[in-house]
Amino acid sequence: MKILLVDDHQLVIAGLNLVLPNLGSNIHIQAETEALIALKVLRNHHDFDLILFDLAMPGMDGLEFLAAIREQRIVSPAVALSATDDLNLILAVLDGGAQGFIPKSHNADQMIAALRIIIDGDIYVPQSLQGQLQTLRHNNILLASKKESVMKEIGITQRQHDVLSMLAKGCSNKETGNLLCLSENTVKSHVAALFKALDASNRTECVRNAYELGIINSIT
Repeated sequence: MKILLVDDHQLVIAGLNLVLPNLGSNIHIQAETEALIALKVLRNHHDFDLILFDLAMPGMDGLEFLAAIREQRIVSPAVALSATDDLNLILAVLDGGAQGFIPKSHNADQMIAALRIIIDGDIYVPQSLQGQLQTLRHNNILLASKKESVMKEIGITQRQHDVLSMLAKGCSNKETGNLLCLSENTVKSHVAALFKALDASNRTECVRNAYELGIINSIT
């Protein structure tokens, strides 16, 4: 079995090099400390049976890494191995196509048991998190439905919502245009429409009103 391990902490890599051989015989582990390098490895080698990746990595984080390997149509099971307790991030990783989430707090026996579940084709999530994630997913569905209803009611299109999200991050019209592949004039038109729909006279007020209506989830 070939395993690609992606983690920027050498101590974690050293520990997993001791634990992972317990999965069985002929375990071959290739470790990379950067997600971008791991992507290059995956482009050239398609025979990995398992990909283990950290979520908090410099340059490209684990969520971006997962999206990149799915875009490349890499079908090897990809598993997040992380110390995070951020339920939104864990849910995003699972919804993004990860075959499981294994906390770094697991001991060696728990980790091997989790990986065997994944190798058998099932998704692994610690039992202690399953109920919380199910509740969060349900609440997110309700929020998304409410957001869609409000947007329709006040006349904000999905493209305008994309622009609004950029405003909430503090992006200029030019930056927004570059990120969304729109001309600066088109962005200005969308911003004007947002001001009107949200009864705002400036960007700060526009973003604040959108947040209060539940159209965006956060303000940078």
